[in-house]
Amino acid sequence: MSPSAAKSKSSQVATILVVDDLDVNRQIRCAVLKQAGYRVLKARDGCEALQVASKSPPDLALSDILMPGMDGFELCRAWKSDARFQAVPFVFYSATYTEPKDQEFALRLGADAFLRKGADNQEFLAEIARLLDAPIHHPDNEVRDEGVFYREHSERVVRKLEDKLSELERANQEISDREEQLQGAKRQLEQRVAERTAELVAINKELESFAYTVSHDLRAPLRLINAISHDMLEAFDDSTPPSLVDNANGIRRAANRMNRLIDELLELSRVTRRVLKRERVDLSHMAREVVDELLLTTPDRHVDVTIESGLFLIADKELLHVVLSNLFDNALKYTGREKKPRITLEQRTEQGQVVYAVQDNGVGFDQRDANKLFMPFQRLHRQDEFEGAGIGLATVARIVHRHGGGVWAKGAVGEGATFLFSIPEV
Repeated sequence: MSPSAAKSKSSQVATILVVDDLDVNRQIRCAVLKQAGYRVLKARDGCEALQVASKSPPDLALSDILMPGMDGFELCRAWKSDARFQAVPFVFYSATYTEPKDQEFALRLGADAFLRKGADNQEFLAEIARLLDAPIHHPDNEVRDEGVFYREHSERVVRKLEDKLSELERANQEISDREEQLQGAKRQLEQRVAERTAELVAINKELESFAYTVSHDLRAPLRLINAISHDMLEAFDDSTPPSLVDNANGIRRAANRMNRLIDELLELSRVTRRVLKRERVDLSHMAREVVDELLLTTPDRHVDVTIESGLFLIADKELLHVVLSNLFDNALKYTGREKKPRITLEQRTEQGQVVYAVQDNGVGFDQRDANKLFMPFQRLHRQDEFEGAGIGLATVARIVHRHGGGVWAKGAVGEGATFLFSIPEV
């Protein structure tokens, strides 16, 4: 007979009592049985099972063994001792008591079957259907003596407790071993961090030493070169060949370029070593200040500058000023040949993140060269076209990356350029 068609002798839908202290196990068994067409009663332990059965006698009892209060073995003994339930099949369903001696003891108590949890549902339902139709046979060596029952019951409970204790000890040992492994990994990581920190400290000291050398040792000969070229120009008169005047001016220009390069290298070194001090910055206000400072050097020049109001972000205020100074200086420089130069600062959203864009209508660049823009000493225009050392945008990238952000550029030759950067809030 199929499980869904299982009936009692009175042709009513079979009722099954499910006894399990764990809600999830009880709910799963009830769901499987209901889906097969059975009526289901539920209980959390042996005492509750007897109360439920007294009010609404089931056609079969399905019980776990390890439960608080009255466990499955005690329930089975009480069940088979009660005249009202002796003819009702009693089935053990356990994942803990699975040894042959456990099954033997269960059957001697009067149980009709012993099923293991985790079995295939179809096999489980087929066994339930068979038990509902099959006559009940009790073994000849059924446990009836109370003393024998409690002795064997206690032996099995003690053995299961010992097994559980052994499992806990093994689990504790595994946890202890894993903790030791984690501690070992932690020690290795701390050692690597300490080594890396020492390396960074050494690198910073080398950078400081380099900066000192650049600032003092290299500037001295440049000052001398500047002084000599200045004296030469002062000494020249109308009879001096033009080539000599050009050479002297070229020397001064080269010395000045070297001085600017030194300044920018020192700035790049400084922003690399500086400890970040994050705070809320009014980007719009800072941008207006930067533009006003830059335009003071070219008072006769008129540039249409638009800065979006209400822009705020969390960043190092001093380093953010360096970023804006380089970006606006770059935009002013490359719009120098435009009759109506325009520069804007605005906030945008790209790929789900907030970005800030400095856009101009200057000479632009080939988009294929965009990645070169942020590399030190990389220039896309000749020195005689636009002056510069090729350090400014590299400094911008270094600062933005230190804030955990990103920077990139878009442009086209003759159509201007847009420099975008993002700084995440921390």
